[in-house]
Amino acid sequence: MDDKELATLSTGYGYQPRFVEDLEDINRDLAASMQWAIDEIRSIQKAARSGKPIYKPHWPVLIMRTPKGWSGPKVVDGQFVEGSFHSHQVPLMKTKTDDGQLKDLQTWLLSYDPKTLFQDNGDIVDLIREILLLKEEKKLGQRVETYNLHEKLKVPDWKQFSVDVGSELSCMKTIARFIDQALVDNPHVLGVFSPDELERYTLTGGTAILPSYESFLGIIHTMMVQYSKFNKMARETNWRTNISSINYIETSTWTRQEHNGFSHQNPSFIGAVLNLKPHTARVYLPPDANTFLSTLAHCLRSVNYVNLMVGAKHPVPVFLSVDEADRHCQAGASIWKFASTDNGLNPDVVLVGIGCEVMFEVVAAASVLRRRCPALRVRVINVTDLMILESETLHPHALTRQDFETLFTADKPIHFNYHGYINEIKGLLFGRPNLERELRE
Repeated sequence: MDDKELATLSTGYGYQPRFVEDLEDINRDLAASMQWAIDEIRSIQKAARSGKPIYKPHWPVLIMRTPKGWSGPKVVDGQFVEGSFHSHQVPLMKTKTDDGQLKDLQTWLLSYDPKTLFQDNGDIVDLIREILLLKEEKKLGQRVETYNLHEKLKVPDWKQFSVDVGSELSCMKTIARFIDQALVDNPHVLGVFSPDELERYTLTGGTAILPSYESFLGIIHTMMVQYSKFNKMARETNWRTNISSINYIETSTWTRQEHNGFSHQNPSFIGAVLNLKPHTARVYLPPDANTFLSTLAHCLRSVNYVNLMVGAKHPVPVFLSVDEADRHCQAGASIWKFASTDNGLNPDVVLVGIGCEVMFEVVAAASVLRRRCPALRVRVINVTDLMILESETLHPHALTRQDFETLFTADKPIHFNYHGYINEIKGLLFGRPNLERELRE
């Protein structure tokens, strides 16, 4: 884009652009532009603090134009480097064996005039030293806030926002009241964000929530993965302290197909989280409003995780009471006796629902079997914490073999009705005994 197009784009975003592009005296140009930007920021702040804020202030933005690879070698082995893709990463690859490239490297480094920056003994010159902060505690790397940022939330009692069993309510509308109260109780350390601010707010001490359409979360897959990589290394660094978990709420799911249809059927973000390290990945599919409240409260109290919560924005049945939802979420899965016909013993078949809308299908299927096959002993199970299915050595939430067989039986047929892709269930169950008895849908 040319300058006019860039200026138009920046202005449309609400900024006031200034170009830094005087290559003959770039330091003077940049210094003057930085001072202009600071003056503009202070002017906007002064107006706001005086009680006369500027309507739609245009914050400054600096657009610096320099050639790619600028200040490096212009030509290497007959190929143009400056201003071309050849300057990417390491433009001089043969400095150990090629005297010409070694000379180019020396010329390049000496162009920064290191004699004006360093004394003969290698120490920095006084001109630079005068700029540096003298107090150790004020230096960026020494500030306590840099390494001890996490502020514990005042998480409201989710039970105060619970709803009645037998009613039909939207999980999203129900948790909205809870989130609203949490924002009131934590005005400076809790926020609802778009993807661009989510990680930054978390890394600087706050707790962030990102609600999104299910099909759109795939767009920020890489952002989530890179954050989890940073978090992994931070946990292995002894001077890093805890940070809040990052919290994704996935709604408007593929199961409700109104006007969007096929283009919006994409629950793949679940698989993206499942691929993270076990100490980071947490995926929850609460089956109703009360379990979603319990899950969200838990996630807001947690640290160092990537939490993904999947639920419905349309009204769905409320299956569990407050106490039942509490116990169910702590266990991660449980038998729903009200929908089962095995009396807790020796079922002929096990029906498992994992997800909000798909659990409704499981309950409905059990009801049909009760009428048409009254002699069939059916066990109905809901899984709300997806990670319990993993083999017990692969995830901290995984059920032991004994607990798994107590819940799902050791040898009876199991039918999984799962919100996501079948391969995800196959991967989670890998290593569990008697996999041939399982059907997945």
